Amino acid sequence: MPKSARLEAFRARASEEDTVTELAATGGDDAATHTPDADASGGTEEDDSMTDQEIQAAVAAAREEGRKEAADRFNKVLGHENAKGREAHATRLLGRSMSAEEIIDELAHQPLPHAPKALSEDEQRKIAEEAGRKEMQAAMNGGNADIGAGANATDKPTAAVADDVWAQADTINNAFKPAPAKG
Repeated sequence: MPKSARLEAFRARASEEDTVTELAATGGDDAATHTPDADASGGTEEDDSMTDQEIQAAVAAAREEGRKEAADRFNKVLGHENAKGREAHATRLLGRSMSAEEIIDELAHQPLPHAPKALSEDEQRKIAEEAGRKEMQAAMNGGNADIGAGANATDKPTAAVADDVWAQADTINNAFKPAPAKG
């Protein structure tokens, strides 16, 4: 990933100052003539070393730039056509130090996961009919189904229950008959 231009300039200046310090310490011939502040025209510039606040600002700017680049890379990869259906693999590759283009190229060579095949109406109907046949065959093999015919809530014999029903019907029927006339 490209680094912040300001941070890169700071590192170059620090490297140049280290070189001058080494030459002075070893007694190099260039130590007296080479200064970090000398520019190409032979003149000198003002001391432009960075303060702690400037360094912190440069680091914060570099971090923000890095976050933006990472988000752009993430969006570029996962938004690409090659990532559709391969999101898990794409996410795993994003954890590596690969460019977005390398990841997209890698994803193009990966097979799509197998999706279940959708059944046609005919296939669905055949499966439902076969399931119905199996269910019917199982019911026929088990003898007569116990559907509770003749069962009652009072556990009385069926004949007694029938007598009670008729007695109730007679009571209701008699209630609607006119009383005999007196005479």
